[in-house]
Amino acid sequence: MRLYMPRGHREFLSAVEREPNIASFVRLQSHIKSLRSAFTACLMALEKFRNVHIQMVTKYVVIPAKKGRQEANQGSTASVSIAGANGTGGTKPVEFLKAVRDDVVNTARL
Repeated sequence: MRLYMPRGHREFLSAVEREPNIASFVRLQSHIKSLRSAFTACLMALEKFRNVHIQMVTKYVVIPAKKGRQEANQGSTASVSIAGANGTGGTKPVEFLKAVRDDVVNTARL
């Protein structure tokens, strides 16, 4: 996938990968309560962002795709696009986004 990215984006991802894992760092510094609290607050904000993203994908992609599919099945003559019903590789977008959210948050929890 990186082959399709602009060079600056690829370089940014490579730089981030060279950095230490922040969750591991925070665990090693567990005696610094303010650091642990800030990290936990960041995780909670990320989880909230992911939840809103899931709601938006459901509202603006999944529901319209289902509606379009139903209209197509009922013989509607309207032009129907069901793009977004499945994501890249045939994944279900909401299931995928929930898995990403859960994986990130659960992996980093202290």
